[in-house]
Amino acid sequence: MPIPLPTDPVEYQRRRRRAWVWTVLGTLVLSNFAVSLLHYALSDDPQERLAGAFAFFLCALVLIVVAAGLTVVWRHAWRARPHRLPEGAAPGMAAGVFELDLPPEDHIGLSGEVEPPRRW
Repeated sequence: MPIPLPTDPVEYQRRRRRAWVWTVLGTLVLSNFAVSLLHYALSDDPQERLAGAFAFFLCALVLIVVAAGLTVVWRHAWRARPHRLPEGAAPGMAAGVFELDLPPEDHIGLSGEVEPPRRW
């Protein structure tokens, strides 16, 4: 039997709120790096420009980590989105597999209506 689809809207809102908080925090961290990179780029001191190259490298690493983390958090929120079911939903509809609600059919090969394939 497949895993039932989530139906809890409170859990979805909680995960979505958490994803937005992580998005804002990641944006703040990256904007802090962008401001420091701008400071290093506008500086006339060659020593500060070398430090700016290292800061650029760190900014790239932080961007990769933040993007990977936000992808995971938003994916968890997306998977928890509620699926509303109508009253009296059949078990197949509740599980998201509509074929389970169909009446069972006879096996084509064992019913005798179709000749089985010949082997070589």
